[in-house]
This record gives sequence, structure tokens and C-alpha cells, in this order.
Amino acid sequence: MIYNRPPYEPDKHGRSTHVDVRAATTDDIEAIARIDEAYGLGSVETLVPRILASFERVACGEDRGYDCVASVNGGVVGYGRCRFRAWSQGEGGSGLPDGWYLAGLQVLASHQRQGIGRALTEDRLTWLGERTDVVYYNADEVNGPSIELHEALGFVEVARGLLPPFRSNDELQILGKKRLTR
Repeated sequence: MIYNRPPYEPDKHGRSTHVDVRAATTDDIEAIARIDEAYGLGSVETLVPRILASFERVACGEDRGYDCVASVNGGVVGYGRCRFRAWSQGEGGSGLPDGWYLAGLQVLASHQRQGIGRALTEDRLTWLGERTDVVYYNADEVNGPSIELHEALGFVEVARGLLPPFRSNDELQILGKKRLTR
């Protein structure tokens, strides 16, 4: 699958905007799907059932996680999620550490560089701060905005390479780690 990533413009900064970040609900699934569709991750029709299934796995306790959305003027413009991954328990045999991972962050291109990704990440870190002392994230090595954001929030790189199961288009991945204080 080809991911339609907007061009990275590190010196371009949009205006800070008022953003509301809150826990996502099933009422947000279609908006989340529309964001993913904008990035070429599938059609709303195929994405909605997958997103709903993910919400249901968390609700029934099969997965441990948290999803949040960012709204500007009442419209959802981004989302973030985190999940607990027990890699040593047969989730891919990747050699990655078990723990909580920031597992997704998407902001509509029209709302990027306005602090929304940071607000979503800070919300997830606050939620995780009540549950763990260590958080991980991964990003494609070429994803400058994600790497820059996570470094600014105190993550340090702990691994780089073709990190299963995060491989996408054979791009090298970065695994970052942050210690939280409770």
C-alpha cells in the first residue's frame, strides 16, 4: 500500500489553532476513516469496519489501548492511538520490547504544523502516565515530522533498521523510548 505522505517542510510552521482533544468514541469512526482515506490507506467503506473492530477489541479487553481525536471548530481533523503490545507473547517474534506503543497519529494535511499532532501525543502521554513508566513509538526513518515531534517530547532513539512488524515499503524504522514520571 502506498502512503500519501505530504512533503516535509521543517521550516514551515502554521498558526497555532485552538484544538479540542478528547477520547475517541464510536461516533468518531467515520471521521477517522475519512482521515485515513485522505492518506490513501483505503476507502471509508473498507476502513470503517476495521476501525470499529479495533474499538471493539479495546472495549472487550482483547486489546489494551486508547484512541483520541482532535477537533477544530467541531470537526475531527486528527487522531492518535496507543496500544499495549506483548511482542514476546507471540505477536510477531520481533524481539521488540513488550510495552505501550504510540501506535498511530494522523492529522489532515490542511491542519498540519499547527500543534495538533503535539496535542494528540501529549494527550496520549498523559493517559499512559497513569499506566506505565515507559512508552515507545516507531516511525519511518524518512518521517521527519514524527521524529522531530517525538524528540521534542523527550523520546530517544533506541533502535533503527527493518523492525518487524513496523516495516512499511521496506523503509528503515526508528524505535524511540521515553521514560514517564508518575
